[in-house]
Amino acid sequence: MSTEILRPAHNYLNWEEVLRGYGDSQKSPVEFLAGRFADLGTQELKFRSVSGSRKLALSFIDFGVGLMHTQNSIETRIFDKTGFVEDLNGRKEGSDLYIFPRSNGWGANRIKTNEFNRMKLFAGKDPTLSVFFEEGFPLLPRPIREVIFSEGNFHTIKNQILPVYKPLAQGLLASSREATVSGIRF
Repeated sequence: MSTEILRPAHNYLNWEEVLRGYGDSQKSPVEFLAGRFADLGTQELKFRSVSGSRKLALSFIDFGVGLMHTQNSIETRIFDKTGFVEDLNGRKEGSDLYIFPRSNGWGANRIKTNEFNRMKLFAGKDPTLSVFFEEGFPLLPRPIREVIFSEGNFHTIKNQILPVYKPLAQGLLASSREATVSGIRF
C-alpha cells in the first residue's frame, strides 16, 4: 500500500528519511518503526506548522509508544505502567495532554499467563504487531487501551496510521537478519 495515505496531512515526510538509520540500529524492526512514528507525532505536536493536525500527532504518539510497550510486554511478560506513562508524557511535553491512566495499580505488573499466551499467539501470526491495533486490541494492556480510547484515536490509528506502518514494518522484517518474530525471541 502506498504511503500517500498520510501525505495530505504530512507532505513534509520523507519516508526514506524515516527509515534511514535502521541498518545501524540494534533495535528490532518493530521497535525501530514504533519509535520513529512516536517521534513524528512529537515533532508534529510541538511544531504543528505543516498539517496542524493535533489528532494525527497524538495518534502517532499513542500508536508508537503503545507499540513499543506492547513489544516489551511480549518480550518480558511485564507491563511497565510507570514507564508507559512517562514515555507518553515525555513525548507530549509542552502540551496540555499529560495523562494518568485510570486503571488501578502503578509500576510494573506481570501479565497473567492466559493473556500472555494469547499475546504471543497474536504476535506469532502478525510479526508487525499491528494486529494489536485491530482485532487484537482487547489484548493490549489496559492503560494503552485507555489512552487510545480517551483521546479518541483508535479509528485514526486503524485507518490512517496502520495502512502506512504495516507495509513499512513488513519490509523491514523481510530484510531483517534475524529470524525472530518482531525481534522477539520466545
